[in-house]
Amino acid sequence: MELNKHLSLGAIISSNNVVEMMHEDDVKNVGEMIRRHYQTDKQSRAEWEDRYADAEKLVMQLAEEKTFPWPGASNVKFPLLTIAALQYHARAYPALVRGAQPVNCRVIGEDPDGQKTARAKRVSQHMSFQVMEEDTQWEDSTDKALIVQAIMGCAFKKTYSSSSYHHVVSELVMPKDLVINYYAKSLEDAPRMTHVIGLSRDEVEERVRRGLFARPAETYGAEGDDDIPSPRALPPASVINHAENEISGVQHPAIDDDTPIIMLEQHFWLDLDGDGMREPYIGFVREDDGVLYRLVARFENDKVERNAAGEIVRIEPEHYFTKYEFIPSPDGSIYGMGFGMLLGATNESINTLVNQLIDAGTMSNLGGGFLARGVRVRGGEYAFKPQEWKRTDSTAEDLHKGVYPLPIREPSAVLFQLLNLLIDWGSRIGMATDAATGQNPGQNQKVGTTEAVIEQGEKVFNGIYKRTYRAMKKEFRLIYRLNYLAEPSTGRFDYADESGNGGYALWTDYFESNKAIVPAADPSIASREKLLQRDMTVRQLASSMPGYNRYAVERRVLEGLEVPNIDEIFPKPGTPGAQQPSPPPPVMIAQIKAQTEQAKLQAADRRHQLELMENARLNQAKIVLLEAQALKLRTEAGVAENGQILDLMNHELDAAKAYQDQMTSAIDGYTKLFESQQAQGGTGGGNSQQGAVAGMDAAGGNQAVPGIPGGAAG
Repeated sequence: MELNKHLSLGAIISSNNVVEMMHEDDVKNVGEMIRRHYQTDKQSRAEWEDRYADAEKLVMQLAEEKTFPWPGASNVKFPLLTIAALQYHARAYPALVRGAQPVNCRVIGEDPDGQKTARAKRVSQHMSFQVMEEDTQWEDSTDKALIVQAIMGCAFKKTYSSSSYHHVVSELVMPKDLVINYYAKSLEDAPRMTHVIGLSRDEVEERVRRGLFARPAETYGAEGDDDIPSPRALPPASVINHAENEISGVQHPAIDDDTPIIMLEQHFWLDLDGDGMREPYIGFVREDDGVLYRLVARFENDKVERNAAGEIVRIEPEHYFTKYEFIPSPDGSIYGMGFGMLLGATNESINTLVNQLIDAGTMSNLGGGFLARGVRVRGGEYAFKPQEWKRTDSTAEDLHKGVYPLPIREPSAVLFQLLNLLIDWGSRIGMATDAATGQNPGQNQKVGTTEAVIEQGEKVFNGIYKRTYRAMKKEFRLIYRLNYLAEPSTGRFDYADESGNGGYALWTDYFESNKAIVPAADPSIASREKLLQRDMTVRQLASSMPGYNRYAVERRVLEGLEVPNIDEIFPKPGTPGAQQPSPPPPVMIAQIKAQTEQAKLQAADRRHQLELMENARLNQAKIVLLEAQALKLRTEAGVAENGQILDLMNHELDAAKAYQDQMTSAIDGYTKLFESQQAQGGTGGGNSQQGAVAGMDAAGGNQAVPGIPGGAAG
């Protein structure tokens, strides 16, 4: 495309709207080119739009009025497509959007100082906050995207930094609203793509005042007219519009001041700097008149690759769309295949068979036939109502001969068998079998057999889950890139939810490659029961082998059970209310053995103390006996040998008292030992027993003295 004015690449990148710097004729030519390319791409997918409209009617079970085989004939829509879409969505949504932290940042490479782990945690928490709390429509749009993906074959998410909401937004784009050449290989390789957007006059005015759109007076070349022009004409209704109008029961709207202005946001390539190589841009054009409101660069300076001579050799564009594909189309289309295409023909055949059986039953129940010329019935009406009798001027014999009923057969059993065959195979394609939908497969079928059947059936969807997982990974990496381009003035992203909980992430955290960003979901396991079973198995292994992070294992089990407020009932170690983690099993066994040995020593100390107390009691009795004998000898005055005996007795009495003092000291030592053990939790004791025994040995004990009555050793 030849332009009248070329712009420098630096001015293009820094400009918020290149339209303001372009030549007037170039603005008109670019606007017309965008609208012409849009019509070309839309025409390339005309047959796909027919299939899209048919799928919408099937899934919405639109009951159209029939005139064949008679007016008001049966027109039942069997919900095969609806059941299949709901079954897929019921499995995919909780499997892919699990928990409050759907974004995970992996640690790649060595991390000796833990800095990568800390960065990964900050990025994971910040991006999860962005999609779950900041972008309030992300989860809702993801929910709808999975439904649209299953029915239509694909859904699109558009991820961008919103100037109105001042944060990253990831919204659902219906396949009918993103017009791409039907045979484009991928979103990244598509020469152009056009997002059809309906904007109110206020929304257009907001963008004008923010400096995103050019003023209509400047765009149209009219002086003194700053008002936003109303739509001049509505675009012709497509087959998809006709189908949606039939489903909703509305008519094509008339033009007024509140009629949305259809904008074409086209991502395309254009050589605006005149160097012979096209650059990626985003243009906003009104569909009704082709006026270009905005043109902005779709690339950043860090994605421009130059050679040694300074010439541009490649420009990597910024991508804002993510495709959630169900099954790739075998004809190479950019739009995938969903249940609307896979089950459409089967569903139509089932509808035909059901309606034929109902119509046959209607004819069989109501009857009808021929009346001969001679049959005369009063009143003129021949149809009967319940409990009605009609008078006739004909005899019974004439009635019998003159009435000939139609030879109507009952509903065909062959058609009924064919109907069951189609429903059975259609249910297999849509994974809507009895066991998968929660119905009892049979009284005699074992639980393990049923689980194996369901697991084998779910393998059909594992590829779709992984495909959706890849799309979600790409969407998260687009958010990662937008965070890098945001460049906050403070150098960090501070955030907090309504409860006050929050944190921060550094802008430098987004300097590294986005290859570490992945969804937290596991694409290989789509069943919640299978995930919980895996977590329980890990818990059993952690309880029997050392090396596991017991807190992380237990927390994963609680998350699998979807327990709310986990930090309240199971706080992290080191936080208030947290218990000390249990030591590994070998350490626990060693501690138990040490406690057992300690208990044995304490029992021996207690036994020795009791023995000392018994010996002290006996020794005290001996002392009393010796004192009594000495007193008796003193009273027997005049006996010569009593003096010698009394000296020996006093000597033995002194030895017994000394031995008694030693035992008393040992008993006091044991008492203090036990008191200190109770105060310290029951430790120590063996050395005190040895000291007490040594003290007793030093005392020499009591030995029997010949000639002394009762002189037994203590």
